[in-house]
Amino acid sequence: MIVEIIKKVPDERKNQDFKIWLGFSAFYLIWCTTVIDSRVDHFLFYLLITTFLFWHRKTRNFALGFAFFIGFWIIYDGLRVFPNYMINTVHIDQPYLLEKYLFGISFNNEIITPNEYFRSHNQPFLDVITALFYLTWVPIPMLLAAYLFRKNTKALLNYFLLLVYQSTWLCHLLLF
Repeated sequence: MIVEIIKKVPDERKNQDFKIWLGFSAFYLIWCTTVIDSRVDHFLFYLLITTFLFWHRKTRNFALGFAFFIGFWIIYDGLRVFPNYMINTVHIDQPYLLEKYLFGISFNNEIITPNEYFRSHNQPFLDVITALFYLTWVPIPMLLAAYLFRKNTKALLNYFLLLVYQSTWLCHLLLF
């Protein structure tokens, strides 16, 4: 199947795309097998990117346009190499007490956090609604990125930079 896909790519692009694919393949497969524990999703991701690079000009452009997101995902996935508990002290009491102070709810003559309140006042309808919102935290931004890729590539770059800035700021806030 891959051979048939490669035959469809114009000759002038095959050399450049092959070099990109070879570099990415070497880096990603070495990374997955030596640095982090390989999982099935790593190889499915590799096959998806390979297919996108060689399937059609539009899918290749899509894969290259999302290269920033792909790199971000690889870095985020690689955070398992150095878990936070190996580098810093894991703070549990301080965030809990801060949440209790800022958002505490008075219930039965004690202050409890919102999650403790909702655990004792369970509403299945609200559980389903919040689960649906939680499930959209990755697909909705990715759909927006796909829309921006199709309509306005400069806006896609600005969107990605905003996500990187937000993530970096949050990491610095939480780690330091």
